[in-house]
Amino acid sequence: MSDCVNILIGVGGSGAKVVEALMVLMAAGVGSDAGTVHVGLIDQDESNGNVARTRRLIRAIGNFRREWSRNGANHVDWRSTAGGRIAMGGVDIRPLFEVEANALWCPERDDETLETIIGNNLDASRRALFDMLFMPGREEQKLPLGKGYRGRAHVGATALIAAMVADDSTLMHRLRELMEASGARSKVNIFIVGSAYGGTGAAGFPTLARALHRLRNAKDFKNNAENVSLGGMLMLPYFSFRDEDGDGEAVVTSDELLPKAQLALNYYDDLFEGERAFDQFYAMGWGSLFHLNYHEAGANEQSNPALPPELFAATAGIDFFRRNMLVGEPADATRVMVAARNGPVIRWSDLPVHDEIEEKLGQFLRAGVYWRYIVKDMIDAPKGLLGRGNWVQKLSDGVTTANAQAELASLHGLIDHVMLWAATIENQARAHWPKGPWSLRNFVTATDSPTVPVELRAEMSQSEVLDGFDQLIRIDDGEFVPRASAHIFDDLTNGRIKVTDESRGLGRVLATVAKASSLKGA
Repeated sequence: MSDCVNILIGVGGSGAKVVEALMVLMAAGVGSDAGTVHVGLIDQDESNGNVARTRRLIRAIGNFRREWSRNGANHVDWRSTAGGRIAMGGVDIRPLFEVEANALWCPERDDETLETIIGNNLDASRRALFDMLFMPGREEQKLPLGKGYRGRAHVGATALIAAMVADDSTLMHRLRELMEASGARSKVNIFIVGSAYGGTGAAGFPTLARALHRLRNAKDFKNNAENVSLGGMLMLPYFSFRDEDGDGEAVVTSDELLPKAQLALNYYDDLFEGERAFDQFYAMGWGSLFHLNYHEAGANEQSNPALPPELFAATAGIDFFRRNMLVGEPADATRVMVAARNGPVIRWSDLPVHDEIEEKLGQFLRAGVYWRYIVKDMIDAPKGLLGRGNWVQKLSDGVTTANAQAELASLHGLIDHVMLWAATIENQARAHWPKGPWSLRNFVTATDSPTVPVELRAEMSQSEVLDGFDQLIRIDDGEFVPRASAHIFDDLTNGRIKVTDESRGLGRVLATVAKASSLKGA
């Protein structure tokens, strides 16, 4: 396991969505060799629905690790993750601001504008420059920043720089603290995700990268610049939306997406030539845009459904952290990685790092379904299914739901978030997913909401669950995973699946279910 200081930062709504996908992978145990990852989000719009959803997942992973790591009756032995055993929770996810248990940094207050930040008390010459750079009125100078930067990257960059260089900048203070944690011996990996076409992401992505690059090269920096690796994932346009805005404020429209992305790429080309802020750089696009038939300018209503490109983009974070585990001098030039799918249908093999993702995410989904619809109801059952001995009670030494409320609430919260995320990816992929890597269609129902298009079924019969389980994970040759529910049910009922680590109580049950759900057999 790595002793590196790993930092992941999502800037803006799209950045938060990629972080959510990366958190799903890490919750499943992908990238467990990274050890601890500090996760932060940057968004001016504190109530942004995409940001809020990712914050909930960060908290869910933290709650799960905390509740099942206690040295009590229900304990998971995180040290034992090999041989098909439990991998979920293998990565220690921590919010960037651990003391407040908060992952989000908002640069300015909701009522701030460029006028209030930098436009007051200017002399005549500076005022003329301010008017030349930023449009007067609510277009730019007095644009309320509470819902983000509305596609005005230059407005956002100015506001972000002003907030970052402030003496009380909590973001830069915390990042410097982590980057200097062990002095010159500390290997630090920082991965930033943002978009090229919006406001907050387009502004914050390069602004933060340049600030951190200059920090690591500063004379008073208490680490070696060579020990700090900076990576970036730039999201090119991959979705469009209805061009309207209910509150009358300026927003980026769909026909502006590609021109803004082109300008951003020209900027990064110049950046690589003049200042190598990134040691590794990734860019993610999509052949045809996903059309979202609604548009919200910000706040909680801006909660876009999870989309397939975010899963692909998340693999860049796994690749980056894995490539930068040792102290050493970065490469002489920014490395640019290129990957593409071989056809219209998405398969496991199309994903970078696909072997580990298939193994661990597939195992998580199978274990999550089995626990949610089968095991949960057996914890307090007097007898096992079909009248046999209750293997859950036997493995847990009789632990009941009443004695494990905190542990079970944290587990169910994590399972539900990951299952709903995966089901939404499948729902939104449409033509890309007729025989995709997983199928949760048997476990969800459609809704009328454009932002939450599916919801998990609350109750299912045993036969429905087992039939759906057998069609849950599809390997790339088109067939479903051959280890079907009937085999797992029989092995669990008869105690054939052994877990020899130090997991206890319901932790031992969870480790056993995870091992039984392995795609390669227990």
